[in-house]
Amino acid sequence: MSGVAPTARETRAILLASLLAAASSFAIMALATRVLPAEQNRQFLVFWAVLFGVFGVLSGIQHETTRAVAAHRSGAAGLPAPAAGTRRIGVPTGTPVLASAVPIGLGALVMIAASAPLWAPGRLPSGTVAAAAIIAVAALLYACHAAVAGTLAGEGSWRPYARLMAAEALLRLVATMLVAIAVMTGLLTDGAGLLALEAAAASAVLVWIVAVVATGPGRRAARMRIGIPAQALTGRRVAAMLTAACTAVLVTAYPTFIDAAAQGEDAAAVAALLFMLSLTRAPIMIPLQALQGVAITAFVSHAGHPLRALGPVMAKLSALAAGAAVVAALLGPPVLRLLNPLYVTDPLTWAGLTLAGGAVALLTLSGTAALAVDRHRAYAAGWLLASVVGVAALWLPLGIEARVILALVLGPGLGVALHLLLLRKPLR
Repeated sequence: MSGVAPTARETRAILLASLLAAASSFAIMALATRVLPAEQNRQFLVFWAVLFGVFGVLSGIQHETTRAVAAHRSGAAGLPAPAAGTRRIGVPTGTPVLASAVPIGLGALVMIAASAPLWAPGRLPSGTVAAAAIIAVAALLYACHAAVAGTLAGEGSWRPYARLMAAEALLRLVATMLVAIAVMTGLLTDGAGLLALEAAAASAVLVWIVAVVATGPGRRAARMRIGIPAQALTGRRVAAMLTAACTAVLVTAYPTFIDAAAQGEDAAAVAALLFMLSLTRAPIMIPLQALQGVAITAFVSHAGHPLRALGPVMAKLSALAAGAAVVAALLGPPVLRLLNPLYVTDPLTWAGLTLAGGAVALLTLSGTAALAVDRHRAYAAGWLLASVVGVAALWLPLGIEARVILALVLGPGLGVALHLLLLRKPLR
């Protein structure tokens, strides 16, 4: 088992797993575009956004679990720190990290099920009850997944962490490929194909069970106990989830707001826009989110002068986004038309969405820096401002493509500015 900070080889493993997740997401959306009619594909993309929006909120469990387990291992959490490689078998004291996440997952399940009649019929009219049930059950399972992943990261078990991430992406891809084959061969018809694709997309939340049953690091993660009272750990996790909710609004759940703002628009045009949005931001956002733990470790050493460390990284990320915008404008329209001839798109929209994805990535980076130097209020304030502006701008009197691009540039841009302004102030 390594230290908390990953080695170069472990960092590469995490990065490769994140790239696999990005490629898996692209392949799944491409399959859905290919095998589903335009209206059903639109519903699948909205389902995808809701599902990963819920996962995004629950990722707060993983962040707080990582911090809590790392503090426990350093001896700062009340219980003696375990020796390297020990399993803590038979230790009855402390809060069980995995079991304490179950009540949060159950709470999420109940909230989703209770609120489904308010949002599901308009967003997911085909198989409303079944789709909402899939999301609710997936939320419960993902809460446990986040606890296991957070424990692995907090222990410094970076290779098992990367394998868990890769296995999740592969399971999701294989399951959706099997469903797509069934749809193309006529085994699944009408709405059955859509519902099966939704279930396949959510099925990857089962992978943590395999890790716990079949691997040593997974079993250690399942047995981990830390010296924080269960009530305090739950409170910190819920607080982290509230902050993660602001992140989810602009990242994973944003297509849901686009769908609401695009009522009355052509279904094929909206489906194409949602696909373009996911495709243009995935190559930047998925690796960046996967490496947030590594970034926090790097920023911690610059707590006194965070902007000195942040500036060069933001400049490189901006250059990467600009180059990606040119590539997207050239390749995006013909590639999407090859996937589905009904989707005719404009190169400028591809470029604008890619630059907007870069803006969200910059916001993620500046927020990560704020977290690393213990500026939690600054982190939350920047994301809250960006989310409010990014959603409100979707209802401006413009075309839907222009609204989305403007919203995702203006909102994150203001959030980054607020982060940088607050990071300039000395920490009390």
